[in-house]
Amino acid sequence: MSVETGAVELRGVTVYDGREILLDSLDLSLESGQSFAVVGPNSRERSALLRVVAGLCRPAAGQVRVAGWNIFKRPDQVRRAIGFVPDDPGLAERLTPSEHLALAASLRGLSRVDGRAAAEAMLELVDLTQFANVAVSMLARGQQRRLAMALALVHDP
Repeated sequence: MSVETGAVELRGVTVYDGREILLDSLDLSLESGQSFAVVGPNSRERSALLRVVAGLCRPAAGQVRVAGWNIFKRPDQVRRAIGFVPDDPGLAERLTPSEHLALAASLRGLSRVDGRAAAEAMLELVDLTQFANVAVSMLARGQQRRLAMALALVHDP
């Protein structure tokens, strides 16, 4: 993520799953260019953290800002600032990588011309140019994962 200072800010974030607390008053601050790892025995907590930062899960308490934007007041701005690759990216098996990338670029606000150029650049970046017009169902699992990564980066977060 390449954004200005205060790339990710979580203050007092609490997330429940039923009665179980997944995140308890979590404070986290990441600056632009900083890397971090989320480790631990329970993947539900790691997933909850990533879903909160991506704006896919609303915490029971606390504040979340990404690139200076409140993720629930300005979700469109946050989506432009981040790229997110879920475990199951939900690729449409009949669409091609080019079609997926063109759609993702359009949804992220890129013009048709800019979207096409970004899609071509992403296909090259993830080494899928030769599979640009092949249905996703025909791609190997690793190729689908590379496409998912390209989808997260097509808008230059």
